[in-house]
Amino acid sequence: MTNSAPTTAPTPQAPRPAQHLWLLVRNLPGTPGVEVTEVIAQGGAGRSFQYQLPSNPDRQALLGGVLLQAVKRCTNNGVIALHSPHAEYVRIADRQGKRPPELASALKRHNLTLTLARRINGVGLFADYAEALHEHRVPELPPMIDFQLHTGCITDGQEAYVGAVLVGHGRLHTWRNTSKGHDLTLSELHAVRWAFTTLPAGSTVEIHNQTPDARRLWTEPEAVLEEHAAGLKPYMIKLAQIISSKQLRFQAPKSAAHPGLFRQHARLMAGTQFADAARERRA
Repeated sequence: MTNSAPTTAPTPQAPRPAQHLWLLVRNLPGTPGVEVTEVIAQGGAGRSFQYQLPSNPDRQALLGGVLLQAVKRCTNNGVIALHSPHAEYVRIADRQGKRPPELASALKRHNLTLTLARRINGVGLFADYAEALHEHRVPELPPMIDFQLHTGCITDGQEAYVGAVLVGHGRLHTWRNTSKGHDLTLSELHAVRWAFTTLPAGSTVEIHNQTPDARRLWTEPEAVLEEHAAGLKPYMIKLAQIISSKQLRFQAPKSAAHPGLFRQHARLMAGTQFADAARERRA
């Protein structure tokens, strides 16, 4: 009697990375052209593209070409969740047999799966950003500024929760964090450190903090450091080291921050971080 070789259970495959794609196309008033707004988001970071094309009487061909261009910019070997108000894209995403051959070939070549997005949970900022870009409601950055950082924070008295949005050069980065203690200024410095490590070398960033002391740090640091616990100064030294090594430049806003999209979402992210932490404590 022979013993059969033991069978090995198949190794479960890790889920393919998901990326979200927003595509919005509108006719340009008074011109024979269209404007395309495209936002691709994955893992808390996004890229945006906005460009113009000549109009095409074959609308399906026009939208198919726009989608093909966007797919080529997506990360290979993943899933694309498509967000769009255009009915043509709904049909393309839902029905594989209706896809243009060139699009089907590109998806296969890059090992991508195209699906229709059903929810925006966790990517609400990027949805709002795509809509604001499409409607030209995103203000331009001030002269000589490459990026803006917006932070928001709250505390429950034991821990501080911070959210951050970094925007510039067609890029959008998000981050949230929990820190021990109730020092909101220090929590915002954690967000600043994240932003400084994320920024390309040589960048100039305008910093929009929530708390008054965090805002004052960029204009009168000595006074703020004297008023705070000793733990703030070592952290400022670490920030100075990053600034020096990456040749970064920063400045405080010349006027009060406008209560716009990025400030709103930075504060929403801080609230989400608090809610997640409270949920974990109850579990």
